[in-house]
Amino acid sequence: MLRQDGETADLVDLRKHVVAIQVISNKTPQPAALGVEVMKRLAANRAGNEAFNLVTLVLDPAPAEQLRDLLASTATTLGATLPQWWVGSNEPDTLLKFIYNQLKVNISPYEKDGNWIYDGS
Repeated sequence: MLRQDGETADLVDLRKHVVAIQVISNKTPQPAALGVEVMKRLAANRAGNEAFNLVTLVLDPAPAEQLRDLLASTATTLGATLPQWWVGSNEPDTLLKFIYNQLKVNISPYEKDGNWIYDGS
């Protein structure tokens, strides 16, 4: 995935770490609002713990040339700072398959009438 710093990273890089993963949409942030607050508290409570990471996956597709700026802006809004808190995204099909298959969400994320429908829990 591409992270907020423009680097390409893989969640496998966090092997042997405790990882909290969150899915958000910048277009439709309401489903993840509670999760955002939890992530902020976790970041504050676990600051300095190198074995604990947070990952926010951004659903909103953006052209490749705009994605880094979108991720950097989202990270700033969330207060997400590296190396503890990654904000990233990937090619939409790959990202959606990962969210559904690996995170075992209740519904596969999809876009309807310009809004993302997804499991914010």
